[in-house]
Amino acid sequence: MIAVFLKNKLVTCDTIMPVILAVKRIAPGKVVRFYTGDWRTYAAIMDNTFLHDSIQTVGTLHCFSRPPGKNWWLHRLWAFFWLLSLSLRGLCRNAQFVHFQALNQWPFRMLAILSLGNVFLFESTCWHQHVFEGRADSHKRDRRPPLPFTQNQIHIGFNEEWGGFKASCRKGILMPPSRELEVWRDHVSRAADQWFCDEFKGADIEETDKIIVYILGTFGKLDFMRPDASTEQLVRETLTVLCETAGDYTIFIKPHVITDRLILDGILDEFPGASFIVTGLHPTLLANRAHVFISNYYSTTQADATSMGVPTIEFSDYADSYLEVTDGRSMNPRYIKYFVNRSSAVFRDTLSQVLSNSHNGVPAPAKEDHSGVIYRLATGNWKAVEQQPTSNNSIEHTHGS
Repeated sequence: MIAVFLKNKLVTCDTIMPVILAVKRIAPGKVVRFYTGDWRTYAAIMDNTFLHDSIQTVGTLHCFSRPPGKNWWLHRLWAFFWLLSLSLRGLCRNAQFVHFQALNQWPFRMLAILSLGNVFLFESTCWHQHVFEGRADSHKRDRRPPLPFTQNQIHIGFNEEWGGFKASCRKGILMPPSRELEVWRDHVSRAADQWFCDEFKGADIEETDKIIVYILGTFGKLDFMRPDASTEQLVRETLTVLCETAGDYTIFIKPHVITDRLILDGILDEFPGASFIVTGLHPTLLANRAHVFISNYYSTTQADATSMGVPTIEFSDYADSYLEVTDGRSMNPRYIKYFVNRSSAVFRDTLSQVLSNSHNGVPAPAKEDHSGVIYRLATGNWKAVEQQPTSNNSIEHTHGS
């Protein structure tokens, strides 16, 4: 059995899903259970129809937090026996644990202690995190320090700069970005046509290949934006430009779990007759047909678009002090092709330029995992010595380094 402990962010589910799909190709009978401790995350996954259906093809999803209305003592009793069962599985080496720091804190840390050699700490995102991102939240306040890394776990990262490789641990292994794995690309491409058909039919809009994806985030205040900046106003400006410049395109609006849907619905009501579809489709799937991805501040979904060769635009309102930090660029310039700050006119011209170019970029080549991690999760064994990861994939750390 593989027990996957997700963080309270969908990005961890996005990160691990391609890995589990690859594991199931090797070991179809492997039991996989996904766990989350947050009902909002659980609901967001259930609402994300493509992601939830993907989970259903490989395993089951569970929330271990107390359900609303359930007796506190009964839930405590259930949790005790659930953790006891997992602990015994770990002790008997009948389970492997995949997590994103959940097993670094009590009571789950007990699972890591009892399951030596079968605990895999994964990097939360498979995409490169730029140093500017780390300075965004800390622009006006100190960031909460990360939890300490527990030793004797196998650290699996996608970027050499990941902090998990710098912590004291027995072994660190570098994998290719999980959402560039061939198994994930195949899974998405097989489902794309039917999902798009269902989305258009549900919105009663004629299906078309002319699609723009607009990624949303929070409507709250953001440290890196101007003090008087309004994310609501940015959304209005973005939608206005889209309607004026790309009226013959269908706009797929993808809210985040933190997006206030009541505010969003109120804004969309200001654009009667517009060809809008509020979608929960996965960004890799949307990138199969999108002509451009747009956001008002960087999102990892823009990395999915870049990986698939789709142009990306960030139309934002950074504070001058933060623009000095980023040297006038996006907080993650690796995945943002066009960065526009404040000017709706420049955004309109940029969008027109992108849409006039019918030749989008080429998707990054699909990757195969040569690190041995997928084989290890599928079989419980590392490959033979001659097939072990090369020094380019394996990052060794000595205790206390």
